[in-house]
Amino acid sequence: MEQILSNKLEIAIESDIAEVARMIDEVEVFGERRGLPPKTIFQLKLALDELITNIVSHGFVSHGFVDGRKGVVHLVLELKDDRIAAELLHNGIALNSLGVDVPELSDDIDEVRIGGPGLGFVRTYVDRLDYRRDSG
Repeated sequence: MEQILSNKLEIAIESDIAEVARMIDEVEVFGERRGLPPKTIFQLKLALDELITNIVSHGFVSHGFVDGRKGVVHLVLELKDDRIAAELLHNGIALNSLGVDVPELSDDIDEVRIGGPGLGFVRTYVDRLDYRRDSG
């Protein structure tokens, strides 16, 4: 019997940095089962790992719980024609990374500025990046 695979992945994690790897593992399995090229899976995982880690680290961890609630990050990933659409939703503080200046990378590790280089990878690997804050 042929198994029909959905073109959509929905997963939620608690705002715990240890949970990020579990979410990224699910993205890899999703991509492999749908026959995505390994390079595409790698780029998708790298971009999502950076964004999700930023959400957990800056939207929750440094600020604790939000309104007494445990933080949650939701990922909706969908294959649409020849595109991959990803949507990240969370109940943390507002965290718009679109305005962050991405520093140039240096060959000298001692000169690399903390904050921003990961967003450079994200911008390299995605065609479009939007931010929207619905409440709070």
